[in-house]
Amino acid sequence: MKSPSVLTLLRLVLLPALVLLAGTVGYMLLEGWSWLDATYMTVITLSTVGFGEVQDLTREGRIFTAILILSGVGAISYVFTVGTQAIVAGQLSGAWRSTRNRRRINRMRDHFIVAGYGRVGSFVTNLLLEQKQAVVVIEIDTERITEAETEAGDLLFVAGSADHEEVLRQAGIDRAAGICFCLSNDADNLLGVLTARTLNSDIFIATRAENVANEAKMKFAGANDVVSPTSAAGYAMAFRLTQPSEVKAMEWMRVSSQEGYVIEVVQLGDSSQFAHRTVKDIQFRTLHGLRVLQVMHEDRTLVPDVAADTVILPGDNILVMATREDLAKFCAEV
Repeated sequence: MKSPSVLTLLRLVLLPALVLLAGTVGYMLLEGWSWLDATYMTVITLSTVGFGEVQDLTREGRIFTAILILSGVGAISYVFTVGTQAIVAGQLSGAWRSTRNRRRINRMRDHFIVAGYGRVGSFVTNLLLEQKQAVVVIEIDTERITEAETEAGDLLFVAGSADHEEVLRQAGIDRAAGICFCLSNDADNLLGVLTARTLNSDIFIATRAENVANEAKMKFAGANDVVSPTSAAGYAMAFRLTQPSEVKAMEWMRVSSQEGYVIEVVQLGDSSQFAHRTVKDIQFRTLHGLRVLQVMHEDRTLVPDVAADTVILPGDNILVMATREDLAKFCAEV
């Protein structure tokens, strides 16, 4: 059953208000009553409490009251029915999703648990999913879970605090290959690490530590690896400045593993049809489905940043990334 739309929710709010307004205005015009008497008469009419008329009604007033009862009761019945359906639908869908997720988690083995679905936790989760790993996320914020389930769809969540034994058991801590604590508070991460290690002595535990001084405490509590976002960011930036080629290589390996590509070295023969031509002229990507990463000339000169005007020479070793099918076709032409 679908959740109620915004338009439906607006109807539930506006319909009773419009009926109340129509009844008040109607009595004021037909009977000449004050707005208080007209509003009171409208409320007791719609609620059918039977208090009697505020004042004697004219013929037109009685006809208007009959119409107001029929239309008002119908409107209120509609609001009650749709509102009840919306509440029941939300409860049933939530209960069904919780039961389904619990059964799926109970069948999982060697999966990974991510504790905390904030900026760091969501990033870790996405990287694990890109690597086709089974993931269970523990998150205490139910609103964040609802938003994430809407966006991620099939992602498995366990609602609760990651330092509670029962919550960790629901996430399958006894069968998991690893757990990563990505909570923003070091104290919460520390308690979570200690609890996880108590429940599973063999699991690999990685945790976040905002304060570098807490790294030793995390490891003493049972963490296998401790990562400080500040230190990691600084190291990554320094590494990119001093060793950009190695960073590129690691990025290529990551992309190739995610998208099903292979990275190979292709050597051009002296009589190759591609010799003495530029990268742009050969059209590696558009015609052959290859991405040229680097080129090493026969004299061992490396071209780390291949441009469109880079000339391919006989005997060059070309580092390319492509699917196995496209690579086989290109090698046959070389």
